[in-house]
Amino acid sequence: HAFRERDEEKDYADLVARYARGRVEGSLGAAAAARSDANDGSRRSFLLRAGLGLSGDRTAGEIQWDQILDGDEVEEYPNRIQAKLTRRLSRRVSAALKHEYRTGSRSGTRHLTQLGLESNLTDDIQAYSRYQLEGAMSGERAQAVLGIKERVAFSDELAATIALEKVATVSGEAVDDHLSWSTNAVLTPAGGAYRLKGSYELRLEPDRRKHLSELAALRRAGERWAMLLRGDLWFSDEKREPNHVKGGTLLGLSLRPGGGDALTVLSLLRANYEERSPAHPDGIDREALGSVEANWRPAREWEIEGKIAGRRVENTFREYAAASSAYMLQAQVVRTFAGSWDVGVAARVVTQRETRTTSYGGGVEIGRVVAENVWAGAGYDFGGREDADTAGNGFSRRGFHVGMRLKFNEKIMNYFHGAGAGDGR
Repeated sequence: HAFRERDEEKDYADLVARYARGRVEGSLGAAAAARSDANDGSRRSFLLRAGLGLSGDRTAGEIQWDQILDGDEVEEYPNRIQAKLTRRLSRRVSAALKHEYRTGSRSGTRHLTQLGLESNLTDDIQAYSRYQLEGAMSGERAQAVLGIKERVAFSDELAATIALEKVATVSGEAVDDHLSWSTNAVLTPAGGAYRLKGSYELRLEPDRRKHLSELAALRRAGERWAMLLRGDLWFSDEKREPNHVKGGTLLGLSLRPGGGDALTVLSLLRANYEERSPAHPDGIDREALGSVEANWRPAREWEIEGKIAGRRVENTFREYAAASSAYMLQAQVVRTFAGSWDVGVAARVVTQRETRTTSYGGGVEIGRVVAENVWAGAGYDFGGREDADTAGNGFSRRGFHVGMRLKFNEKIMNYFHGAGAGDGR
């Protein structure tokens, strides 16, 4: 429900190992977080993440610990100790109690206590309530959340979900108070040749009414081609300031002319529109992006990839307007040998028309598939930038690097959705 601030960037990545034996489960890992914006500058942190849980037939407990090892506190990632206790009261009712203690150089010391109750009234209707106390020692703010969600199956091909939620501040400063009604529907005809999805949400807040709608369609014809079309519209009807509008469309096409993996062509066309966003209260922002990528395997051990892309951005502020265009060419050749080893050569050129600047890069890389869907390697790369108007702005760089790549296929995605949760993996 928030505009993406164009002057703000957030990044997060973690690597966590989990181990379970009987009723005990533990986790240990590391995380990196970063945030930068025009007002507060850049902040980065490296965190240690650990957890320990114990589960019984009806009761389960868990303790999680996050500790900043290096860098500054990043918003949403402070030092934190969290204890959670869940209890299944009956076949359809469960309760959860959570307490969180946070410390940070920017956010200070804070306590957060939350009590929740969930009930599956039927197999398709779920009701929940949560009571949250922020600043548990001082009673800074107390909130209540009530909601109900129902899944409706009109047929084997058409299913929908309807949800109603109310967030109210009982005491303290009202933050995020709203009443929302949302629904979404998915149509998947027999055979799976195409899929349609639509959603709409109305959110009533003290100072505004928000409307969010999305419509998407996926069409697939055998192994030769597939097409994705998606559009979304976000409208905020403001009471105290001008209304906000945001919309976007996306068209994607995947084509395999021969029906196999010898040649694959991927194309993408995307357009975004924002009017009076928080980053530009009196401005209008337009963006269009298009790309075509081809992957060709002339032989089993050879892979050739090429990509061309362009991006156009237009910004309007009152009577002022600015525009910029950028174009990219990229190519890569990979040769596999000895089963799991490969060596690759890559090059890329990006040109910015208005500023008459050109960025370039390339390199050679050798690596090996060390496990299923995991690649590790090292290489040497170079790059730089040339400015046709100001030679002093140009630069060049070169050096060695090591890296790792992960491939997400259907097997891994099914595991994240719980398909592998019960087989001991």
